[in-house]
Amino acid sequence: MSRRKKKLNTNVKKDLISVISATLLALERKHHIKLDEISNRIIHNATIYQSDEVVSLAIVVYSLSKICERNELHPLANWQKFLEKIEYHLKNARQNLNRDKINSYMKDLSSLIDVISSVDEKIKMYVVQVLEKAKLKKGSKIYEHGISIQRISELLDINLWELSNYVGHTQIIDKEEIKFDAKNRLNLAKKIFKLKT
Repeated sequence: MSRRKKKLNTNVKKDLISVISATLLALERKHHIKLDEISNRIIHNATIYQSDEVVSLAIVVYSLSKICERNELHPLANWQKFLEKIEYHLKNARQNLNRDKINSYMKDLSSLIDVISSVDEKIKMYVVQVLEKAKLKKGSKIYEHGISIQRISELLDINLWELSNYVGHTQIIDKEEIKFDAKNRLNLAKKIFKLKT
């Protein structure tokens, strides 16, 4: 029996290729701060598309942004060799996406995660952070559609305080012109800390 070839949505494929190209350029130019912006972009995409192909790339880019940031302060041994391996696998991943070889693309991402793990034992923590960030972004989008923060927190298993903080930082409340008086703020604080009124 022949396995059906997996095909990606055209928009998803374009986004992934664009993210890989931007990541390669940022690494080449040593624009490590730019990696953080690219990471935020792909994490946002992960909340929209919710596919392994996007989430795996989000983990890779986020991990790279953290490693590069740390390398600025404490240079890692064999840094150049590490970058060469990363660039090699990123270019392969991009080429495989262009050819619609999705299984090969996923193998490239798996190799990237292995290379990253070899210099940074925090990879598991980065995976959790990416998934948490994606959950928060998804939660804030749901909130925009009128579902309460408490309900979203329960649905997505997100900490209520973190979600409220994230929603506040994205200024969704300001955009919708919801005005909180002192009493409403106190009620929100009581909900968050589950205090009795």
